[in-house]
Amino acid sequence: MDARTLAVLFCLSGCQCLQTVAEPDDAGFVAQGCTAPTDCGGAPNVTSRCTGAGYSCVDARCIAECADVAGQTCVTGDGHCLRCPAAASCIPPSCSGIDADFRIEELDCDGVLPLRPGTSVRQTRPRRDAGECGGRLSLDDGGLFGTLYLQSARGLTVESPLLGGTCLAYELPTGASRLLVDCPRCQVVLGP
Repeated sequence: MDARTLAVLFCLSGCQCLQTVAEPDDAGFVAQGCTAPTDCGGAPNVTSRCTGAGYSCVDARCIAECADVAGQTCVTGDGHCLRCPAAASCIPPSCSGIDADFRIEELDCDGVLPLRPGTSVRQTRPRRDAGECGGRLSLDDGGLFGTLYLQSARGLTVESPLLGGTCLAYELPTGASRLLVDCPRCQVVLGP
């Protein structure tokens, strides 16, 4: 059969076999796609730092968050500019940061990741002379946790291929330098 005949047969039979599907990554994780938090389904995986949970939609991916900040629709654009809501104006991140040492205190992840409680994460300030605007977050084995951006208008973001893409990050009011990082694959608590 030629391609035209096959296409006619598929159309007549009502075949849905030519639809795009989400592809899992190497660890079998499939990110939920979204245009709004209401598109996200299932129980959100969050750490014990949350009292209640919900979803936000960031760069068309579902992110589990604590209930008090969930429900956002955000996009990042050129220059790692975060806009929440997506139609908001863009204020680029400041290119400042500090050197700091964290460790993973707690995490709740989908799939298998090379992260465990106690894993060290080193934050290095952006090297502006090299054109960097984000601070590198490195794992103790030399791997990349992600890149931290200080958003001028709204908190922190982390770009992390390991954790599924764009993450929203919040400083926790604990009296110590502690971050809650919400990503498509994981919610992670980084502490001193």
